[in-house]
This record gives sequence, C-alpha cells and structure tokens, in this order.
Amino acid sequence: DNTKSLDMTTLLWREPLVTLAIDGFDELGDPNGYDLAWGQLNDLVKQIRGQGTLILAGRETFIGRERVAKSLKSLGNHDALDALTLQPPEPNDAKAWLRTREWSEEDLASAYPLFEHGSYALRPFFLMQLAGQEVVSIIRERAVRHALPFLVDLMVEREAGKFGDAIDSIMNAEQRQAFVRRFLREVARHMADDQTDAIDEVSMAWLVEFAVPAGTDVESLSLLRNRAAVVAFLEKDDAPRYRRFAHSQLFNYFLGEELIAATLNGEMPKFVRRNILGADFLAAFSDLVLPLASASSETVCEFFEVASNLAREHLGHDRAARNLGALLVTMLPAMEGVAEVRIKRIGADEAVIQGTAPPSVIAGTTVNQLDIRTADLREVIFDDCWIGTLIVDETSRVPASIPLPDRIRHKGVGAQDSVILVPDEIESWLDTHGRVGLEERQEGTSLVPLELRDHELILLLERACRSRAYWIPKEREDDDHIAKFVDNRRWVDVLELLEKHDLLREARLSSSGRRNTFFHIKRATDILRADPNDDQIRNFYGSLVARAGGNGH
Repeated sequence: DNTKSLDMTTLLWREPLVTLAIDGFDELGDPNGYDLAWGQLNDLVKQIRGQGTLILAGRETFIGRERVAKSLKSLGNHDALDALTLQPPEPNDAKAWLRTREWSEEDLASAYPLFEHGSYALRPFFLMQLAGQEVVSIIRERAVRHALPFLVDLMVEREAGKFGDAIDSIMNAEQRQAFVRRFLREVARHMADDQTDAIDEVSMAWLVEFAVPAGTDVESLSLLRNRAAVVAFLEKDDAPRYRRFAHSQLFNYFLGEELIAATLNGEMPKFVRRNILGADFLAAFSDLVLPLASASSETVCEFFEVASNLAREHLGHDRAARNLGALLVTMLPAMEGVAEVRIKRIGADEAVIQGTAPPSVIAGTTVNQLDIRTADLREVIFDDCWIGTLIVDETSRVPASIPLPDRIRHKGVGAQDSVILVPDEIESWLDTHGRVGLEERQEGTSLVPLELRDHELILLLERACRSRAYWIPKEREDDDHIAKFVDNRRWVDVLELLEKHDLLREARLSSSGRRNTFFHIKRATDILRADPNDDQIRNFYGSLVARAGGNGH
C-alpha cells in the first residue's frame, strides 16, 4: 500500500540508496501561489531526513539558494545546501556541430546573428531545425530580426509544404500555414487549461475541427487530422498515444499567440485564471509581442488596453488579474511610440522586461519578482509600487523613481551571481545604475566620463545594443516601432564607429517584400557591460567618447 511504499522510499533515501529528484518545481504553483508546494516539501524533508540527497530542478531565478533557505524551514545547520546552474551551449560548439551536417563557412557566416550568446538557435532542438541545407538558403536571403519568431515561421512554412496534392488543391500555402498555427494554438491552450504537458491523440483529432477553414469537406478533414498528428512541432510522449511539444518554448510561443487572440475575442482562458504565468512563458511572450508591435501596432495596443481593463475587473477573483498584470509589465518595450502608457493598480507574481521601456507610468503596482536583465527602465515612472526581488545584471538601468526592492539578485557572467539584502547596498547598486542624477553619480570605473553618460550618442548606442532584433535596418521600414531609433540624426555616427572597431556586420537582405541594408551589432551585450579590461571594447569607447566630447550634447 501507499504507506509501505513511502516507508520503503524513506528507508532507501536515508541509507542513501536512492536519490529523490523533483523536476520543474517552479511549475508547482497553485491558485494561491507557491505556499502549498513549499509546505509539502517541508513535510517531505521532515519525513525522509537522514543522509540522503534531494534534488530540486527549476528556473535558477526561482530556486535560488536564498529562496530555498528561506522557504524550507525544516532545514537545519547540519544540512548541506548547494546550487548548480546549467550554462547554455557555447556558439562555437553549435557551429562545430553544424559543420558535421555539411554547413560551410559561408553558411555559418550567413547565420552569424543566430549564434550570439543566449540565442534560441543555440538550443539543441532548434539547432536540429537549422541543420537542413534548405534552411541556409532562407537565412541568406531574409533579415532574421527575432530568433524565436523566425524559427517558428520557418518550421510552419516547412510543415505547410507536407500536406500533399489533395490538400494543396483546396488550400493555398497561406491557408495551410494558418491551419498549422491555429491547430498548435488550440493544442497549447488545451494542455495549459488541463495543466498537463501532453495531449492524447483523440483530443488532437477533435481540435483539428476548430482549426480548419469553414466548409472543409469530410475527406479533406480526415487528411488534415492525419497530417496534424505528425507535425514536427509535436513529438511522442512517454505515455502511449499521447503527444507533447518538442520544446517548451514552442509551447510557450503558441500559447502566447492563443492568449492574445482569445483576449481580443473577449475570452478569459482557463489557464489565465488558474495557472501562474512564469518567467519562461513571459520571455517567450516578449519575443512574440515585440515583432508583432512592428507588424501590427494596432493589435498590440488593443491587447494592452483590453488586458488592462480585464486586470482591474478580475481583481481578487482568481489568478487572472496577476497574470494579466505580469503580461502588461512584460510588454512595455513593445509600446514604443504610444502617446500615453499607464499601468495602474495591478499585481504580478513575476514579470520580465527585455530591451528599452518607453516613457510610461507604473502606479499602485506590486511585483513579487521583476527580471530586468539587459533592460533599460530609465524612462519609466514608478508611483507607489513595491518590488520583492529585482533580478539584474551589469547592463540593467533603473529610473530615479524605482522603489527599493526587498532584495536584488545580480546575475553575473557565468557563475558570478550574488544576492544583495542589505538596504544600504541595495540603494548603492540602484544609484550606480541610474537611480540618481548626473550631478550625484560617482565616477567609478566606467569607460564613459561622468559628464557624457547621458550624451545623445551614448544613449543611442545603448538603445541599439538593447534591441531584441538581430538585424537592424539602416533606414526604418514602414511603422517599425522597435527600430525607431534609426531615425536619429546621429545613427550614422554610431554605425561608423562600430564599423571602425570591427563591431558591425552589414548585409543586403529581404524584408517586407523588398531588399534593404541591415546591420548586426557584434558583442552587443559586451558593449553594454563596457569592461575596461576588454581591449576591443575599451578602444571603441575611446573613439565614441572622443566623438561625443567633440560634438557636445
């Protein structure tokens, strides 16, 4: 029985003959938060205490050493607590693997932006998608602005070409692609609503009916069911006749698309009301909504307005308000160019801001954990807000109005992480990263003199380096909100200096149906870090400062 099973497990663990591992601990939240999960884990530790090892796996920003020590009251002085962070693959490793798949040096050069540190393309699953030679020809021609949307679009196009003549005769390429996307959105929503990571084949066949065009005949519907069951986005689960997304970020991406569509349709999906939208989903949502803001700014603005109203309407009812609040904060960089951006009277468990936030106001808002690594929030006004944990790196910039967080979690290069808990040290970090004005700042060891920190050239450079786009156009295309900074009269100066120091790559690529000149900034994150011990970066800043100093403000 269950009691004997638990007793045997406890005995084996204490010896120790087995190791207990809980994977995805950060996904065990319930409608009231994570208190229940931590409480049950405390009880487990008390029951199995001995000489064994218990492994928790999850996002490092959630399961940090200090979070575990604080939440597991059952831990004593005699218990050992260690933390291990898995680092992403190195770009050179990815390139070496692609060479084994007959990628030439010219091919690798064409895909150069995809191999930046932190790129989705470095992850094993997405590398597999890039391996085919037909992918290289596409990369050579197109401007890869955002990696995840590009990889998803690439896979959708390939799937839409595998339906066969019978379907091709009644659905053109655009309709087939729309079907693939709609079907995968439905699958992602079904799984999120059921709080599971797999779906049975019967349910998949049923969801096909929601995705097909109106008036599809029975024979074609049967063919589409067969095709949907084997799309490359899904793979076999351990359970027989079940399928799961081949990568969690594919699930997050299509769930984000469905969330936007459902919200604009006046729906409140069950997963928004019941689940906790974590940092992984929010990061994928950010990567989805940023390019969407350029393609359809009206859609993004409408979603922001609808989500703002719904967040206030559902306040206190369920998890919907806090999830919508997290989405609103996360999508701030996509609101570039909007006249008045306000977030007020909302709460969020987690939020992720990537890139540069435009002038905006966040009022009466609480955020348990706010991740602003690589982000610039200097144009944001905080009014009567509270932040529990602020996750930062050396490139993060904060405004004068930012509230004092309870703690700062600093993510350094590699394993150089730290937690700042002392209020005076928290204030000092905020002061040196934008909280105080020019006249109050300390000189420190920056490569930019104090009097030039807010110079037009410096701010323009930082904005370009924080852009989530891999290729930046020489001239802005149509209503491209994200690359609006290229309209600046000093943009040509920034490009000239970057090129002089071999920090720029130029290409003629297709975008929006026409060819344009694009630039990729090499080592963008290193430029933002401005390490004085890096010869290339130091020399570049020497030229930049000379140009800025010679032209004034």
